[in-house]
Amino acid sequence: PKCGYRAILPEEEKILYCPVAGCDSESCRFCGGKPHLPLTCSEVEHDLEQTNHRTKMEEAMTAARLRVCEDCGKHYFKTSGCNRVQCACGALLCYVCGNKIDGYGHFCQQAHCNHECCGKCLLYSDSVDDDSRAVKKAGLRFIHQGLSDDVALEAYMTEFA
Repeated sequence: PKCGYRAILPEEEKILYCPVAGCDSESCRFCGGKPHLPLTCSEVEHDLEQTNHRTKMEEAMTAARLRVCEDCGKHYFKTSGCNRVQCACGALLCYVCGNKIDGYGHFCQQAHCNHECCGKCLLYSDSVDDDSRAVKKAGLRFIHQGLSDDVALEAYMTEFA
């Protein structure tokens, strides 16, 4: 506890409740920090800066799943169908690249094309895969822009490569 009181606790007790008058603190018997049951000491983030970096990266990754209309600024996402999306304001958008488009000419019309040569977007793709790529890209961009120097975050992101 804060007051320096020392005690030997029974094995089944994980939290020390300080009996010293005026102290009234509670602490984990193993790490000395605030009680954190049911989490183990290693599962608790004690470093506020690390927590802030992780939170900012998660927010960037979550935002990557949402697309934004260039015309009205509304957010949208696709659950099924083709990648030509029409916003409520009437703008035609490509779900893959996020750009405003004129119509179906934006999309590749060749069967079995790998799209590296044509440079066009797929008309149909799995929205879960599209979102996963966008989220991963946002996380890696966050790391590579120097917004996070946490090696654990980078290892986490490269695991999904």
